[in-house]
Amino acid sequence: MISSISDEEDYYAVVESTRSEDRVAVIKFSSERCGACKELHPKLEKIAKRWADVDFFDLNFESNTNSKVFKLYGIRRLPYVHIALDGQVVESFVCPMNQPQLVRRKLQSHGCEPTKTGPLSWLNRWRSGQRSA
Repeated sequence: MISSISDEEDYYAVVESTRSEDRVAVIKFSSERCGACKELHPKLEKIAKRWADVDFFDLNFESNTNSKVFKLYGIRRLPYVHIALDGQVVESFVCPMNQPQLVRRKLQSHGCEPTKTGPLSWLNRWRSGQRSA
């Protein structure tokens, strides 16, 4: 699930939370008028379901004072993504709607892996000797 960030203060709180909670956050910068942002959103939702240890957020340009954050980081092309880890932004990139795999690759480059769930998870557990559950 992708949660909304409502203002600049929330953005900084999300980034800082990656330090204290030992989490990773993916923050998508978007606009209600951006067609590419709308098309990327469901693709990121699918990624978010597989990456349970990563928190996904959406920072909408039209929402409250978020335009300040967009200007601060010089974001002029959308959709744009920040990946935060250890209290800082470690990745900052344009993510075209047809390349959501960029997010997966960047997460993996920082040691994150998708959660091992889904239709074959029982088979993986059986093969590893964890036959119950």
